Amino acid sequence: ISSELGGVSPIIVVPGPWTDEDVQYQAENIVTMKLHTAGTLCIAGQVLVTPERWDGSAKVIEAVRQLMKSTPDRPAYYPGAADRHKQVVAAHPEAELFGGDVPRTLVTDLDARDADEYCFREECFGAVLAQTALSGDTPSEFLQNAVDFCNHQLYGALGATILIHPKTIKLIGSNLEQALEDLKYGGIGVNLWSAAAYMMARGAWGGYQEETESVNHQSGHGFVHNALMFDRPEKTVVYGSFYPFPRAWGRGDFHLAPKPQWYIGNRTSHTTARRVTNYYLDPGLKHLPGIILSGYRG
Repeated sequence: ISSELGGVSPIIVVPGPWTDEDVQYQAENIVTMKLHTAGTLCIAGQVLVTPERWDGSAKVIEAVRQLMKSTPDRPAYYPGAADRHKQVVAAHPEAELFGGDVPRTLVTDLDARDADEYCFREECFGAVLAQTALSGDTPSEFLQNAVDFCNHQLYGALGATILIHPKTIKLIGSNLEQALEDLKYGGIGVNLWSAAAYMMARGAWGGYQEETESVNHQSGHGFVHNALMFDRPEKTVVYGSFYPFPRAWGRGDFHLAPKPQWYIGNRTSHTTARRVTNYYLDPGLKHLPGIILSGYRG
């Protein structure tokens, strides 16, 4: 029997030469991972892992805070979401609450060493985002510390996301590949929400399973999709651009991908979704210009 469960999904922010535009765009990425369908997703981001000694950390957290405040409310429709939220607030009365029937919630400055931290051990399954900071004198050292933290302190093994500047990728070289190898998660996104791995039929989707472990069912057992039919898939890694189009072209990243439709700040997602649905109902090239135009206007 195969099964898929959720877990506590980390979002790792690697230090680098982020501009204010980068901070704002990636903050939108982070908040999307949290607030999509009001946070009631198995792969919703839950713990934001930031560097202790990087000036950009405070900027990222503040940008996330402002977006969580300003994003239109999405009702917490899922049974039990309110109860999980109450448990978070009981554990953290200092949590920041931002409106809604079950308030969007930000909990910062958690102690990464606390093995009993509620937000590390329980999947909140709602609009709760926690943040913790880790040491590291270099991006490589921080990234390795983040991998160790996620593997050993967070419950579950379904998905993790790494946000890293292209110049930092070049700087640390093979250390990024090593981190991807070491992360014990079934789906990993680099500058792209790890949920994207679910959308790809070729990718295997499920919790990470170690051959040396007889039982590790925190995020389920087995994989789905896996169109290439690998015998024992370990993980799927998906990559996205650090920059949106057209700003990417000014940074030497020559891609044509518009802002992802699922971003909370996408201005035309409703229109694009409607046009894509019409395409599926009535396939034909006549729909493509409208889809492309709406996608790039987002």
